[in-house]
Amino acid sequence: MPPPDKVAGYGVFHTAELPYTWDNLHTRGWPWQPADRRLAEAMADAWARFIRAGDPNGGGLPHWPALAAGAEHAVMRFGDVPALAEPARLAALHLLDPPVID
Repeated sequence: MPPPDKVAGYGVFHTAELPYTWDNLHTRGWPWQPADRRLAEAMADAWARFIRAGDPNGGGLPHWPALAAGAEHAVMRFGDVPALAEPARLAALHLLDPPVID
């Protein structure tokens, strides 16, 4: 069945990011490439900076602004080259918003 928002495919599965998040690629017996290892290191380092100081910036990442009311919805897209991006399927994510009761 195609995704309800008509965007092609679903992409990776839920939790596929976890080996990258903590730089634990060794926990999966997948054919990791050098780009995967660089990505896992960059992602884990950003998480560690955020945990330590409340700010993921540094380590060669582009500046990632803090989310503020009324700000554009910028996310860090971790890939071959980490970059700020608009979140994919933002309309679908709004389904998770709490209902507004008048």
